[in-house]
Amino acid sequence: MGSGVNNNLGDRAVGKAPRVLLGLPLVLLPFLLGGARPWFWSGIAGIFFAGLVWLTWSGLEPQRAGSFSKKWLIGLSLLLLYPLFQSLPLPASLLTHLNPHLMLWKVSAADVALAPSRYLSISYAPLISFISGLWWIFLAGYALLLMKALREEANLNWFYHMLFWVAGFEAFYGLLQALIPSLGVLWEAPGQGWARGTFVNHNHYAAFMGMVWPVLLAYLLSVRTAFGRHETFSSAELEQRKTMRQKNWFLGLVIGLVLLALFFSQSRAGIIGALIALTVFVAFGKKWHKKGTIVLIVGCWLVMLAYGSLMGFDEILGRFEILQKDVPSRLDIWEDTWRLIQDHWLTGVGLGTYPEAIRIYQTHWALYWDIVHAHNDYLELVADLGAPVAVAMVLLVWGYWWVCARGMVRKREAGTINKEQVEKRRVLALGALAGSAAFLCHSWVEFNWQIPANQLYFIVLLVLMKI
Repeated sequence: MGSGVNNNLGDRAVGKAPRVLLGLPLVLLPFLLGGARPWFWSGIAGIFFAGLVWLTWSGLEPQRAGSFSKKWLIGLSLLLLYPLFQSLPLPASLLTHLNPHLMLWKVSAADVALAPSRYLSISYAPLISFISGLWWIFLAGYALLLMKALREEANLNWFYHMLFWVAGFEAFYGLLQALIPSLGVLWEAPGQGWARGTFVNHNHYAAFMGMVWPVLLAYLLSVRTAFGRHETFSSAELEQRKTMRQKNWFLGLVIGLVLLALFFSQSRAGIIGALIALTVFVAFGKKWHKKGTIVLIVGCWLVMLAYGSLMGFDEILGRFEILQKDVPSRLDIWEDTWRLIQDHWLTGVGLGTYPEAIRIYQTHWALYWDIVHAHNDYLELVADLGAPVAVAMVLLVWGYWWVCARGMVRKREAGTINKEQVEKRRVLALGALAGSAAFLCHSWVEFNWQIPANQLYFIVLLVLMKI
């Protein structure tokens, strides 16, 4: 009997382990400064890999490829392995053909140091590229585990409730920072008077909130849809319906606070991204519960406007007025980045090594501060990986987005037997589609992809778009 109880406890532990592995990064990465410090995201990735090994050792079935074809799997594997290839030692003759400008810098550095370099690789910092490649492998592993959970678990309310708790905490903390200008970011940064939550940079915070709120709204709509099908109810069902309605109002309030915090982040691109997400949500969801959707969206914006009118919009509107002053600075960074790309267009400088390589090409404000990121994720991706690989990845992501969008429209027009379940999944996929659109557009003027928490949540949206 004792062994039977132990076996049951062991089975329960193995059964709940995937939830822990999925939930731990979702909670810790945003809270720990968005995972922006290497010791945070590397530690979380290490725990995740250790958990996967334990699950495999415990007899859990490995993740299968699912609906992916072999060609897609081979292509994705090559893209994931390319950063590791950038960190490998290569013969000098091969490196001269692949990246002649890098060899020139290596030779110049050797002449200055009076010591030739014995380790020649595509990357300017091989160790950084290697570790960054392992992080990408973690993102791929997380996506596969999430796909497995979405396919095998009928009830994923725990997952969406976790998103509500994380977003609600970030919104509450961010609004406190807007109300109390002296309130900073945990132990890291002093207060600046705008909402940042646990993110050091308010733009990254806005990108995070911009990704999450459409998914939260979609979940709220899906709950209302699933609960509002029946016409007659017993007394117990009516009481349950009343409780559910109160819960839905609370979740709607959380969404409103998330939008308010996003607005008070004072991120211009983040606010524009929220409007883009709203446009996508309404455009692709206009035939599903049109009245209820519009009421919820209007209610969320009313919460934002009501609280915002008390806290003051003048400073936020002033941020848009000085947009023209900030544009030249980004253009200067892009100019330096473009010269770097021209010299390393084929192989790139190595994943994660843009901050080291751009110092050689920086010509603007060099006496005052160093460029750390390109403030354009697409340009920085090309600089890191080279044009062939980076363009392939960008086309793959945007192509995937358009395929999901077109598939959503076609499935909406097609008939189905289990309409209620399919409709619920469509609404959730719609929220992910809208949130990812905001992120992809915001990335044109910011380096949101360089923040681990934003990377992880964007990968989550890509998976949710296909459920």
